[in-house]
Amino acid sequence: MRLTVASQKYRGLIFDLLLVYVLLMGAYFRLVGIYWGEYQYLHPDERFLVWVGTDITPIKCQEATIPLEQCPREQRQWLSLSEYFDTARSTLNPHNRGHGFYVYGTLPMFLARYVVEWVYGHSGFNEMTNVGRPLSALADLLTVFLVYVLASRLYDRRVGLLAAAFDALAVLQIQLSHYFGMDTFLNFFTYLAIYFGVRILGEKWPEPSSGGQADLATSAWVRFFRHPYFGLSAAFGFAVGCAVASKLNAAPVAVVLPAAFGLTFLNLSPERRQKYLWPT
Repeated sequence: MRLTVASQKYRGLIFDLLLVYVLLMGAYFRLVGIYWGEYQYLHPDERFLVWVGTDITPIKCQEATIPLEQCPREQRQWLSLSEYFDTARSTLNPHNRGHGFYVYGTLPMFLARYVVEWVYGHSGFNEMTNVGRPLSALADLLTVFLVYVLASRLYDRRVGLLAAAFDALAVLQIQLSHYFGMDTFLNFFTYLAIYFGVRILGEKWPEPSSGGQADLATSAWVRFFRHPYFGLSAAFGFAVGCAVASKLNAAPVAVVLPAAFGLTFLNLSPERRQKYLWPT
């Protein structure tokens, strides 16, 4: 028995080391030569995105009459939450900064722009590139890890390692990681939403309540908030929201949630399904 436990721990350690190796390999291919192009901005989409990122700003001047470019550093302030949501006047809205045709996602753009402001204290084409490209590579590397987690959960760790290795060596993902774009962020949040959908598949369907109508209602609400489905559904909604904020065409991913619930319900025995639909 001790030998079996020791063997399992040794095998688990080997899988952990192999996963680290796969992630390091993926990081190498995504980061090597990441600043290629010598800031000539040869990719048209990236060129447009760093242009927009240079023009928008999360900073305002305490004295509204002073242009931000001339504002003393001690009078610069971060935009408040209410100012951020004031889309008609927000300086983070590309439409207010001369880019009325901006149709890309805003979440990766805002993330990169805030990091640029925090690191450099100002923005520019080079600064947006220096921050945007590593963030893009990081998002895709996290996707490699999510592929491992998903495949391991659905099958086993051997399949997870193989899937992660294939994803780490995928040419398109490596190419996209060398640009500041929306696709790697979209991919990460999409996989994150799918992960929570798979987690829902692994949870047990709650038992139907029994008793009076008042007790039924109270019990249903208590179990609703306490059951893992609530947290997983909220996390799924957050991931889908981030995916849509990265690129609008991620919206169809939302069907994964009702599909996951539908599959878990169909996997119940006929007796349990009938008891849940028509409780006595």
